[in-house]
Amino acid sequence: MIGGKKLNTGAEWLTMMKDIAVKAVIASKPTTIVQGEVIATSPLSIQIDQKLILPSECLRVPQHLTDYEVNIEIDTATEATSTNTQHTHEVNYLDTTINGGSERTTTSEIGSFDNTHTHEVKGTKTITFYNALKVGDKVILIRQQGRTNIFCF
Repeated sequence: MIGGKKLNTGAEWLTMMKDIAVKAVIASKPTTIVQGEVIATSPLSIQIDQKLILPSECLRVPQHLTDYEVNIEIDTATEATSTNTQHTHEVNYLDTTINGGSERTTTSEIGSFDNTHTHEVKGTKTITFYNALKVGDKVILIRQQGRTNIFCF
């Protein structure tokens, strides 16, 4: 006799022991960890097996697995760039020192200057991280027993 109930067979005793074990596991609130694959992104859907597809309503996705923006404070300058600029002209002339004269071309350099410069980058800037899950991405899903939300990593 267990808990006021008379057990007639070993099978009844085994069934009762299984029930007690299952209730103990549920009471300890273990987690379930499974692998899934993203099959849609808008709205997000993750497939666990051939029959089970989780909709976005039950998924908790951390920020690092989404597209998000961050404001940063910056005070720097770009690397120096150099554009050595040369200014030339071609001049055509008649060379009379050669019998009968001959037309020639020469290049005359007017000047050159170095245009090395930088650009200041200063202030609050917004940067965007493009980390959203994509179709085909593999994810780890964690569900705590008794909870409806499933955490995605």
